[in-house]
Amino acid sequence: MAQDDRPTDDPGAPPTPDGAGKEEGLDEDWFPPLTAEGADPQLASLSPPINWFRPVLMVAVIAFAVYLGTQFTTEIRYFFSDDAPVDIGDVTEFPERTSEGDRPVIPENRLVKVAGIPTRMSISCSPSMRYFKLVGAHVYVELPMDEDMSAIACKAEREKSSPEISKMQFYEGTGRAVSFGGTGKRYGNLKAFYERNYGELFCSSMTESRKEARLTMLRQMLRETNKTKEGKYPSDEEVERLLAGETLCHDAWLIQATTTPGVYWPYLLIYVVLALIILWNLFTLARWVRRNLMAP
Repeated sequence: MAQDDRPTDDPGAPPTPDGAGKEEGLDEDWFPPLTAEGADPQLASLSPPINWFRPVLMVAVIAFAVYLGTQFTTEIRYFFSDDAPVDIGDVTEFPERTSEGDRPVIPENRLVKVAGIPTRMSISCSPSMRYFKLVGAHVYVELPMDEDMSAIACKAEREKSSPEISKMQFYEGTGRAVSFGGTGKRYGNLKAFYERNYGELFCSSMTESRKEARLTMLRQMLRETNKTKEGKYPSDEEVERLLAGETLCHDAWLIQATTTPGVYWPYLLIYVVLALIILWNLFTLARWVRRNLMAP
C-alpha cells in the first residue's frame, strides 16, 4: 500500500526537519517579551496621544465670554455711576447760553435732570414709548407709556391726529443721557424717522458718501447765494471760508426718561456669571497644561 505524503494536522505526527514548514522571514522570537501581567513594557512606556479638543474648547469659551463682556460695558458703567442727577437745565435756554459763552454740556452715560418744551412727537408700540424733541437743541426724550396699555390701544393712540402727548406743554424729568452715536443700531429706526420726516442730519448716521454729498450741496448753495448777492461767483478759498460756518450735521442726545442706574442690576449679574465661567475654564485649562504638557 502506497504511503500518503500529504501534510497532516495530527499533533502526534513526527516533527519535520529544521526550517521545514516555516514561512520565509520569520523566526522563533518574533513575539515581543511580555511581563508577568501580560503587558508589553515598551508600549507601557509610550505617552498617550494628546487630545487637543478639550483645551481648544476651553479657550473658545473664554474668548466668547470676554466678547460678551465687551458688549455691555456702557451699561455696567452706568450702573456704577452716581445716582445724583446732573442738572443740565432748560433746553429752551441752550441757544442763549451758547451765545453768551456758557455752552451747555451733557454728560455721556449719566443720570441727568432736564426740562424743555416738547415738539415733533412720535409713538412707538414695540415697546410702548413716546418720543419727542425738546425745543432749543437736538435733545430727544424717550418716555415710557402706560405699562398696562395693550398693543391695540397703543396703535390707536399713535393713529390719532392729536395724540395725548401733544397735550404736554412742558416736560421736566430725569433720565439717562446717551449720545446718538452711543445708542448703536438699537435706535436706528428712531433716527431714520426724524431724518425722513423732519430732515434732521445726525452725525452718528452720516456716512462718508452722505457727508460728501452734503458738502457738495453746501458749496453749491454758497456759490449761488454769493452770486445773487455780489453778482459773481466766489473763489474756492472764499467758499471754504463760508463753508466753515455751516452746519454739516448735528450731535444729538437721547434722554431715556425714568432710567436710573439701579435698573441695570441684571448686567452686574451677567458679569458675575461671565467671570465665573472664565475663572473656571482658566483653572481647568491650567490643570490640563500641567497634566499633559508639564508632566515628567
